[in-house]
Amino acid sequence: MKKRSVVALAAGTIVGIGLMAGSALASPVTFTVDDTEGKTSGGWNNWNNVDSLNTTLQNADEHGTPTVESLKVDYDATSRLLTKVRIILGANDRQTFDSLFINTSYTATSTWDTWDHYIIDGLDNNNNENKNHTGTFATEDGMYEVNDTYSYTTSTDSSARTNNPDGIDKNSLGTWTDFTVDYGKIDGDWTITYDFGTGLSLGGGGFFIAYSPWCSNDVVGGGVQMDPVPEPSTMLLFGAGLAGLAGVARRRKMKK
Repeated sequence: MKKRSVVALAAGTIVGIGLMAGSALASPVTFTVDDTEGKTSGGWNNWNNVDSLNTTLQNADEHGTPTVESLKVDYDATSRLLTKVRIILGANDRQTFDSLFINTSYTATSTWDTWDHYIIDGLDNNNNENKNHTGTFATEDGMYEVNDTYSYTTSTDSSARTNNPDGIDKNSLGTWTDFTVDYGKIDGDWTITYDFGTGLSLGGGGFFIAYSPWCSNDVVGGGVQMDPVPEPSTMLLFGAGLAGLAGVARRRKMKK
């Protein structure tokens, strides 16, 4: 009886892994951060309420337009794919350019602003580089990889939200990829949609997403922490251990 249970344990574990793999594309989740005064569960709406980055407002939320109502992130928790990000602006129009900051390696031991992707859109429509800013903007719309060390661009315009990050300095950006952002009304609300198609890999952990218009007059951010995906070598060792367990049980049965 004890010998049979060992084999059953190994077989059951292998079947369980197979079921998990089979359901890899069946767990879509929408993560939402509502933009209200102060911190919100799972996110923030004032660049983490860092006073030094919000000298105009300190811990207040909004300054003029646009105003953000919410951040919505669609992802698959099992296959570790980020599929869509939506910024809900309510009745407000955009203040281009827009900046989306993406961290695809957000774990319990990492910081939220370890950005690895940055999307800028609206430079051609309204290039605000002639405004008072620190840093220099990206040269064209699209998605960029972010260097390991980076600097923000920040607004110093007294009519905007002073000293809050509104982008990443172009000297901190790496490879460029063409990326189209959709903008329009959805259910009566102006919505900016970042669609990643088949998905952006979250293999390095969870995610943290932040958004800011060029003026930083209202910002929003939030994320979900997940453990990193195990290395292939770890999975191979795990599989070898199960196979060895089953083999030992088989040899014992033959000796009997």
